[in-house]
Formats: sequence, structure tokens, C-alpha cells
Amino acid sequence: MFPEDPKTAGQHHRSDLEPGDHKKSSSNTCRKLPVYFLTLFVVLCIGLLVFGIVVRPKAPSFQMAEVSVKSLNYSSDSTGGGGGPSSASLNATLVARITVSNPNFGRFEGDNATVRVVYSGALVLGEKKVGPVRVWSRGSKRLEVAISVGASVRVVNGSEVGVNGNFTRDVRLGLVRLIGQGRLSGMVYLMGSGVKRRKTEEMNCEMKLNLTSRLVQDLVCG
Repeated sequence: MFPEDPKTAGQHHRSDLEPGDHKKSSSNTCRKLPVYFLTLFVVLCIGLLVFGIVVRPKAPSFQMAEVSVKSLNYSSDSTGGGGGPSSASLNATLVARITVSNPNFGRFEGDNATVRVVYSGALVLGEKKVGPVRVWSRGSKRLEVAISVGASVRVVNGSEVGVNGNFTRDVRLGLVRLIGQGRLSGMVYLMGSGVKRRKTEEMNCEMKLNLTSRLVQDLVCG
């Protein structure tokens, strides 16, 4: 054994930290705990918000982006009394370019849908089935649909038969107001198909068929 150094005899070995240092460290930790909890709370709120946005499905957009005229025939008979037209007919093929946009973070699989062209909200001039359609996450798909439309309307005792409007007058003036209608229903698959919800979207697009220029004008979808 080595002899004890007389200079260090009776002296106690001190730790690296004085008792006061331990108290300061504990105090700093206590003061930081609320900051840690607040940070964790904010992170959890952000995570829940993002999760809610991702898993909350929305209906896809289902609209006519463009409508063109492929063929057109019309006539107006003004032999009736009063100088007004007694009958009018319209036959045309309209090509509608329909856009289906999926805003969800998951694919959309739509069922078959029926697109109609209507005059004055009641007289169905033509319709065509479309689909089924599949649109991937945050994507869009364009469909091209040819719709044959036609109507023949007679005026009896000053009123158009079967029409709530002025079809014969519109044909005579060369500008017919039409409405494109449709309903698309399907499933939105989220979280790797672990979550699925059915969503439905209605199409309602107003337009004007110019018989003279053979163009569809003022297409607006609501």
C-alpha cells in the first residue's frame, strides 16, 4: 500500500457538481417541462388536422369542360295563324368533353352515370350513359361523349304542346338555351383502401346552341 499523502489527509473528495449545481439543473428542467408539453400538444394538433384532411373524402368535380356541334338540322314552320311559327324541329349531335376531378388523397371509382341535355328544365332532348370511371388520387380524367339530341314541337291554340317554354320561337331566332345534367356516384378509397366512402356529385351546365354559327356558346357549370 502507498502511504497517504499528509497534505490530503482528512480531506473529503468532492464530486464534480456542487449541491447548488444540482438544484440549478433540476430547476431548469422543471421550467422547460411546460415548453415540452406545449410543443407536443401543437404537434399532435397538426397531426390530427392533417389526418382529418386526408381521411375526410370530398365529392369529385363532374362538369362539362367543352361542347361542340358534330351535326345539326333544324326547321321552323311559320304557317300558323298570327304570323308565328306553328311547329319547329331540332336534331343535332353534340360532343361533350366532360372532366372528372378527384380532390382526395385516394382513388375514386365511379359507377355508370347518365348525362342528359334538357330544354327549359323539363324537355329531355337526349341522353347518354358514361362510365364506369376511375380517377387516381388528386388526378383528373376527361371523357368524350356524343349525345344525340332532338325534338319536334307543335303549337296548338297558341301554346306549345308538351313544352314549358318557347322552343318554336327560340328555333326561329336561332338561339336555343340548353342545360346539361348528370349525376355521378361512386366510392372514394383512402388510407390504402382501408377507408371507403360513397360520394355523389351533380352536374348542371347551362349553354346556348347557336343554330346559325353551329356553335355552343356561354357554357357555364354551377
